[in-house]
Amino acid sequence: IHTSRWMGAYPLSKLFQILSTLKLKGDLPNTEGINIFALTPGWVSTSIQDPVEYGLGIFGLIFYYPLVYCMKFTFAKTAKTGAQTIIYCAVESKLEQSQDLYFENCAATKVSSLAVDEVSSDRLWKLSCKAVEL
Repeated sequence: IHTSRWMGAYPLSKLFQILSTLKLKGDLPNTEGINIFALTPGWVSTSIQDPVEYGLGIFGLIFYYPLVYCMKFTFAKTAKTGAQTIIYCAVESKLEQSQDLYFENCAATKVSSLAVDEVSSDRLWKLSCKAVEL
């Protein structure tokens, strides 16, 4: 994955999120009242993209911003709709004993074999701890 561009960085960050979730699930097995999941709310229309859009100058103003605005208006979820998977994972009682790892649209979703590699999960965890001096 080419990480110098944000479209390359996003899937890598999602992979890291799932690998970190795998590590936590392994380190906290059968912990009463604690469920650990990775999830995506989907594309939610918020102002988080605004710095990217405004940083593109005249190109962004003429081309990028109108295109993204139309796409957001047509395809993106509202904040309320985007929150549903988060709420579902937090309160759904049938998930209490779930071994599922990743959720999208209030449903467990299959992940890449890269995301369930325990060696990579451990390595990422150690690198992350080192990076934040834990």
